[in-house]
Amino acid sequence: MRTGWACTGEDLLPLQRELGTAVQWVSGEPGDGTTTDPFLAGWSLGGMQAIRSAAQHPPSGLILIASSLRFPDCLPDGSSRIDAIRQGLAHDPKRTLTRFFLESAYPAKPDRREVAQRVESAMAMGRQELLNGLDELASINATRLAGDLACPVLILHGRHDAIIPPEEAGITARACPHADIDIHPDSGHELPVREAAWCASRITEFVNRVTGERHP
Repeated sequence: MRTGWACTGEDLLPLQRELGTAVQWVSGEPGDGTTTDPFLAGWSLGGMQAIRSAAQHPPSGLILIASSLRFPDCLPDGSSRIDAIRQGLAHDPKRTLTRFFLESAYPAKPDRREVAQRVESAMAMGRQELLNGLDELASINATRLAGDLACPVLILHGRHDAIIPPEEAGITARACPHADIDIHPDSGHELPVREAAWCASRITEFVNRVTGERHP
């Protein structure tokens, strides 16, 4: 599963634990021979990247969590936000990342220690990797790719997402030929972090259903 911008695999450990043995979690990509009947998943920027990968190597199913087809279009100031973060990383990276993680967590209120740890992990990626991620957020347009997807798609989103509005889930669902959508009524952008059990139950149900349809 691909993570969001400035996030690491550690952020998705709660979801991985909730999935347990119900769904095998592997780091490979569809088409690399790592596993049979692979499902591809992505959160936020990772979801946009997952759509791009699915267009090249169709998976058995695609899972998009709190994602968008084109980030600059999902907010009136989408492009300006990316530019502001880019400038903030140059002048005050800790403050910029702290603000981002607090907004990402909303409506949850993480304590100061948790936010500081996540800022430290993000800074350990290096400024260039963070900038590269912003460039992808600004440039990826998955609208046409989504329309060409032949695989089933599960779209999960939080109703209070302050990074990518929940309306984007509906836009993505309408663009994909075979999509199911589920909105968490109380969560924000960090849906797989804050509501890992909720996500795991829906992912497991989706995987089992699609696998059953492929191999009755």
